[in-house]
Amino acid sequence: MSPDLLSDLRDIHEPVAPGFWPPAPGWWLVFGLGVVALVLAIFLARRWQRHRAALRMPYVAAEQHIRLAAHQHATGEIDIRDLADRISDVLKRVLVRVERRKGASTVSGDAWAQALAERFPQPELAALGGALGNARFRPRFDADATRLATTAIDALQRAARERTALVRPAVRVVRRVIAVASATMAKQPAKLQRLRRT
Repeated sequence: MSPDLLSDLRDIHEPVAPGFWPPAPGWWLVFGLGVVALVLAIFLARRWQRHRAALRMPYVAAEQHIRLAAHQHATGEIDIRDLADRISDVLKRVLVRVERRKGASTVSGDAWAQALAERFPQPELAALGGALGNARFRPRFDADATRLATTAIDALQRAARERTALVRPAVRVVRRVIAVASATMAKQPAKLQRLRRT
């Protein structure tokens, strides 16, 4: 073999490294699963937002009724007794129609004040039940209209937050996951013992 032919040969070189594109089929699968998970998460989040808005809507409407009554009292269209009657009526509708509290539709007077105190146990809301109980039927009814309206609105806002809280559904999901995991873990020792015997 002549030396000229050997000089024409190239040196030994490594093969070209695989490129970035196209990705392996496993990466396509991971990407597809990620897109499906993202779409599902967006769908569930929107559905949950609509559900929370539907739960919150009656409380918002009740709050608007109380604000309207407070405005009418401020402009002199209604007196303090009418304001208290309207607030009492709105709260009773919320307890009966929205929260489905048994017996709330038939209570009146001191029993109504007690029902309000049970539903809204916060100390700053304790005066609400007293003003909306038998006190508004007395010949002389003195109450602070602004405080009465703001206390009722605060009570409705708290009730709406309690009803639409994210914590309760999350706790239920976590409890289910823990229950399934513990049941699965309880089955594992039995399977291991059967495998050891064989």
